[in-house]
Amino acid sequence: MLNIRESTFADGRILSELSMIILRQIDFSFIKEVGLENLKSLIEQCYTDPRYRDDYMQAVVAEFNQEIVGAAFGFNNEQEDKINEIFDTLLYENFGVRQGFEAKEAVSDEWYLDTIAVFEHMRGRGIGTKLLKFLPHIAKKYGKICVGLNVADTNLAAKKLYLSHGFVETGKKRLGNQGFTHMRWYF
Repeated sequence: MLNIRESTFADGRILSELSMIILRQIDFSFIKEVGLENLKSLIEQCYTDPRYRDDYMQAVVAEFNQEIVGAAFGFNNEQEDKINEIFDTLLYENFGVRQGFEAKEAVSDEWYLDTIAVFEHMRGRGIGTKLLKFLPHIAKKYGKICVGLNVADTNLAAKKLYLSHGFVETGKKRLGNQGFTHMRWYF
């Protein structure tokens, strides 16, 4: 049975693994400096840091037979600078690297879906769709009327999924060395 629930501190390790699915696909310069395993450790530290987690980042997980198989996490657009500041501080304290994410990803008035990921062995079962359907609940909780996200221009399957759920294309961005389409879902 599939269950969608808000995440807890105990989920930090698995959230970092799910984050890495996406981060491996984006060419951010700091990832090369830090390395993937160190980055995974840093992401786990973020998800268990009360400053990052309680005040700024919101996450939901999908459990199948009491095992986390997917997650969606994001934040209110107003919180992006603070999230990046905390991440950059931890990045510098742990690895001496000064800056992580270079560009703002969210736009005004949205709850921004930073990451949605499902472990490969569980894909194709509607888990991503169920996570997406839960997001308006979170966005409304924080006073937002839409969910925004960026999808890689090369990820046509994801773009198709988002369009089928009511997302509309609202602009273009560059993150790392890749082109992305910004999309929003008004509910």
